[in-house]
Amino acid sequence: FGAAPGAQDNTDAFLWALDAARQAGGGTVYVPAGNYRFAGELVVPSGVELRGCFDVPHHTISAGSVLMPTSGRGDENGTPFIRLEPGSGLRGLTVWYPEQDMANIVPYPWAVQGLGPGCWLLDVTMGNAYQGVDFWTYPSEGHLVRYLAGAYFRRGLFISKCGGDGWVEDTQFNPHYAARLHPSLPRAGESWDPMLRYMWEHLDGIVFGRCEREHVRGTFLYAAYDGLAFRDDGGGANARLIQHGTDAGSRGVVLEAAGPDGLEFINAQIVHFGPREQAALVVDEAFTGEARF
Repeated sequence: FGAAPGAQDNTDAFLWALDAARQAGGGTVYVPAGNYRFAGELVVPSGVELRGCFDVPHHTISAGSVLMPTSGRGDENGTPFIRLEPGSGLRGLTVWYPEQDMANIVPYPWAVQGLGPGCWLLDVTMGNAYQGVDFWTYPSEGHLVRYLAGAYFRRGLFISKCGGDGWVEDTQFNPHYAARLHPSLPRAGESWDPMLRYMWEHLDGIVFGRCEREHVRGTFLYAAYDGLAFRDDGGGANARLIQHGTDAGSRGVVLEAAGPDGLEFINAQIVHFGPREQAALVVDEAFTGEARF
């Protein structure tokens, strides 16, 4: 379809390939290893998986099938880089923002947004996303997130409007995904200190809203303002969380809303730390639900 790693804009080539999969009734659009630049945005059709070279979790130090967006710089409310139609997903890919300045964090739109039920992310790494995954804005029944990794600066993973079962397993959010890189990945600015300060002041790591039955296991993140939060989106979440870890969060776990069945934490690690530290557990005055630890 004419896509190629390097300096060219691959937006049209990828859209052509994705539309061919749509016309075929669904399938896999495979992205060979390489660094692909995009000046525009992508839409993955229903029944289609956009798939990179990894069958396992991976780090930015391994590069792989890397999608490098440049659109939306400076506009956090702009069009997301990848929009997933209902029943579509991503697997085995890396997203890297080549023009993000680690010494002076720049807003960008969501990297990925689900447009309806049945969307998935498997073994996807986002090395330096201002906003990661939006499964909040549109209905997200049947979502599956398994080993989402990376460094996120303002918002990580947001999930709401799930009227059935949703699954989130094995997240690894850590600033070293933005600093320990394959030599082919472009970078701007010294990353560690400015990046950590920004995350401690601004990052909402993993946030759940209105979720009927949310299953969460093996989630971890390091450095955030709110590590894990439950908020009111016309209702709260009913969730069981096994082995969640917030390390070095200004606020480790934040409770603002819960569904009628409440929240159950099993083997949680909650550590508040850093220049903005407040507490391991923060319960909003308006919280009227039940959380069991």
